[in-house]
Amino acid sequence: MQQQQQQQPSIQVESEIVSEIVSEIVRPDSGASSGPSPLLPREHEPYEHLAQLLRRFYIPRGVKWNETQGLWPYELLRRVLNPERVQACLKKCPDITRKSESSVSELCNTIMGSNPATDVGRWQERIAGKSCGGVAPAVANTTTTAAAGYLRIFALLLLLRKEGLIQEFVKSGVCDAKLPLYIVLGSDGVYEMPQPSRPSHIDSSKWFSDSDLEHLMTHQWKFLTPCFTFSTTKDTTKDKKYMVPHYQFHDQVLLPWVDVEGYNGRNAGGNGDVSKFSISVFSLHMENTELNAILSENHQPKDRIYAVKSLREKNASEEFKNEREMLKRFGDIQHPHLVTLLATYHYKGLYHFIFPWADLDLDEYLNRKHPDGPGKGDHCGFVRWVFKQLQGLSGALQGIHGPTRSGGASLEVPGSDPEEIKYGRHGDIKPQNILWFDKGSEWAGAEQRGILVITDMGASAVHREVSRSNVPNQPLPCTPSYKPPECDRKGGKITRAYDIWTLGCVFLEMAIWMLEGISGRDDFRKRRTSQFLEDGKMDKFYDIKRRGQDGMCEFVLKESVLEYISNLHSNPNCTQFIHDLLDLTLKKMLCIEYEARIKADNLVKDLATIDAKVNPKVNNEDSKDYAVKACPWEKGMAISSPSVMYNLAEYQQDNKGKIEDLRRRFAGPATVGESGQDEMDID
Repeated sequence: MQQQQQQQPSIQVESEIVSEIVSEIVRPDSGASSGPSPLLPREHEPYEHLAQLLRRFYIPRGVKWNETQGLWPYELLRRVLNPERVQACLKKCPDITRKSESSVSELCNTIMGSNPATDVGRWQERIAGKSCGGVAPAVANTTTTAAAGYLRIFALLLLLRKEGLIQEFVKSGVCDAKLPLYIVLGSDGVYEMPQPSRPSHIDSSKWFSDSDLEHLMTHQWKFLTPCFTFSTTKDTTKDKKYMVPHYQFHDQVLLPWVDVEGYNGRNAGGNGDVSKFSISVFSLHMENTELNAILSENHQPKDRIYAVKSLREKNASEEFKNEREMLKRFGDIQHPHLVTLLATYHYKGLYHFIFPWADLDLDEYLNRKHPDGPGKGDHCGFVRWVFKQLQGLSGALQGIHGPTRSGGASLEVPGSDPEEIKYGRHGDIKPQNILWFDKGSEWAGAEQRGILVITDMGASAVHREVSRSNVPNQPLPCTPSYKPPECDRKGGKITRAYDIWTLGCVFLEMAIWMLEGISGRDDFRKRRTSQFLEDGKMDKFYDIKRRGQDGMCEFVLKESVLEYISNLHSNPNCTQFIHDLLDLTLKKMLCIEYEARIKADNLVKDLATIDAKVNPKVNNEDSKDYAVKACPWEKGMAISSPSVMYNLAEYQQDNKGKIEDLRRRFAGPATVGESGQDEMDID
């Protein structure tokens, strides 16, 4: 009791000293702060009270994650506990033995590590085999090979006021690489730490109590937050394939995400959801010189923003593997208009994908951004930007469809002969699956007005040449609004022409937005919404009309779609560029027969012809006139598109039969005319 009373004054004095230290390290203009300062402590000042310093300088995770769950990424920790401060602390520590200058310096060097580990590889799995080999770890030990230090161990001991015990950890070789420490609960209800065990010369009162060991178990995870390395460099040479890191996290790991205020997440289709997270630069692997340069420019560097797509189903390993491998293959294409998969991870039973964060998808963009019409800003520059994006999206699609990727290596199919030619298909191109990266984003290709990038390869497929046009049309994870006619045709096959149709829908909506703005696109959707067979009212681009009793049906572009295109041609602001774009879209992309649609290679060539007029090598008045000079058609000029007769797909026939049965059951036979003709048929 007397000893405790004697220690109380020292604790009070320490608190006063800490208050003085804290007041020194807060910027004069920062004002009162209820949380930790994001600033680093002054580099060359030796702040001796390191436990308090640690409690002040950490990365908060935000309300969603519980504010008390702060983190110490290694790159932050080694800047807070730098060698000068650690050595000064060791010199004053009463429990450190053999306190000669050289021995303290040697212990400090051991704690810091001769080649300090950043733990980039601690949780990272190596993908076994080739790029199609799944996610099984190829090696059991995936920890970093850098020389191990004891800085995290030392930080944990500081928070327990037992920094003198660092010597016992060093003697036992229990370094940072051995974390997490596993504490055992004995049969007598007492916690035990197998390594290091208490040496005989240390009194039990100075060793770890039960509460100390519980503290170690809980708080060690705050120092083990992952450091991510991302696949930002796409090296697809023969020996260096585009590799996507995969991380397998322990359930107790504290991820370095900071939730972004005001963002509630968005649906990512049928299998997942997208969240927006920021990550401190201290949790991203980069060269030391790069991080130092960032910190020298700004003592409060901005967090980096990322999108995380999470699969909804737990332990959906097969679904995850398929989507991951598809994203990797299309990442090999190295196209600025194709999204890059940065990394993947498995955490608490769920699989996740990390992507660059885009400000908006194209659907949101077209609903929020007003076009630069005639007389508004740089109208010619705006038109050229829109066309460049359409050209870029087509080039990205060409890369997906093409048999080879850049570098000459073919896309791979698991278990296939590498000599076979492979063809890809996206399968769900729509405005929601096209992202807009602003000019200020980290996307490499972003320019003044931003860049559009194809994303979400969840519905993608890669097929051998022998089978690329032999894929059944059911079931398909597609979006009804943009679904092409072959999905409802008996015997229809899903080919790469599927993507040409859906991209044509996007082209048409972009043309509408350019001429009519935000309201035009909404008006177009309303006008094309009509009864579709027995499925209710739908906003598809085509219609199916039953013809006679033989089951044959007429597949045709909706009259409302053709009328709208005609109205665009006669819009007072329509230019020759828009005329050509609409003709290309109607005549070569939105063809009912998928065999008649233009191939991606030829689409790129046709757009190159338009590009020569929009962006000539010599910028003259003719090119400007082509892009922005109004030359509308006369109103009321009719346009047409060929219709085709097909039998309905079996599932549509089944739907009709089920509806007839239900109607007869509830409404009686009077609903069918004498001729047997179904009165609900659409003529």
